[in-house]
Amino acid sequence: MSTKRTTQKGEGTAADIGSTRTKKPKKKKEENNQTEAASTRLKKSKKKKEAADDKEKENKDEKDEKKGNTRIKKKKKKDTTKRELEDTNNNNNNQDEKDKEKKEDERTNRNDAFNDEAKVAMKQFTYQIVQSGLHQLRIQFNDLKSFVPADASKKHFDANPTKCRYKDVPCWDRTRVILSWPPGVAGDFVHANRISHELLEGQQYICCQGPLDATVSDFWRCVWQEKVKQIIMLCRCEELGKAKCAQYWPATVGEKMSFYGLTIKCEKVDSSDRSFIHTKLALTYESETRMVDHRQWTTWPDKSVPKTPMASFRLLQYTRKNPSHSTVIHCSAGVGRTGT
Repeated sequence: MSTKRTTQKGEGTAADIGSTRTKKPKKKKEENNQTEAASTRLKKSKKKKEAADDKEKENKDEKDEKKGNTRIKKKKKKDTTKRELEDTNNNNNNQDEKDKEKKEDERTNRNDAFNDEAKVAMKQFTYQIVQSGLHQLRIQFNDLKSFVPADASKKHFDANPTKCRYKDVPCWDRTRVILSWPPGVAGDFVHANRISHELLEGQQYICCQGPLDATVSDFWRCVWQEKVKQIIMLCRCEELGKAKCAQYWPATVGEKMSFYGLTIKCEKVDSSDRSFIHTKLALTYESETRMVDHRQWTTWPDKSVPKTPMASFRLLQYTRKNPSHSTVIHCSAGVGRTGT
């Protein structure tokens, strides 16, 4: 009995052992699977990390590139700004040089306008003014203001009120310019008088009022008839909001005006002088053309003193270049700045 049980027990134990041996490979397989899964996860994690690192590196490279581009742009902008500043400075320097040359040319032109005789005369005139004193100058001024010529006839002035700018500025019959050109045109009156004096040494001057719109044609009749070479205008067309003179000449290059078959054309305008505007005019009648210099003094205010007192001597010097031809001088009334 006892032996049998032992044998059965032993057999049972052997079966159990066989069963255990059968289960061991399965467990090992599970461990292998777990190892492979862990390895796979590790690889995936590693790849993910590598991808993240690559992405981070890529982002960093992009940032560095942007920073580099920004630095390049800033440098380019800085260089451009520097070049622009240098160009501006160069342009300013060039402009300064041009202005300096222009001023030197103006000084040279002003000096060339006076000969030695004129310079001596100016010194003598200045000396006489200083010696006379202010009181004597006032006496002379009042004498001139109240001066009435010996022959004070002015019937033509009285007969043509629409052709006269001011009622209290007469045109004396004895010295007035009598219009006769062109033949057959009615009316011989223009508010203009010939001026003669021993100190003028034969120089011919015609002083007149600033033309009205209605007398522009008469003004040009006078200029052509008297063979005028120079016109000196001492006023602006409008001053302090008041009309002082008609725009009687073409002021733009190429512009033309015509009266009684006489064509006035603007050939050139020079505004380089600070005091004058010099306009070159071509007057043509039939087959004859004459050149006339028109100089407008723009810096002498009405009822005041000129900003550049030497300009008057320069103008007189211009008129002396054509002593055999008449020079027309006018302001608004033809007595104030013109008389001075």
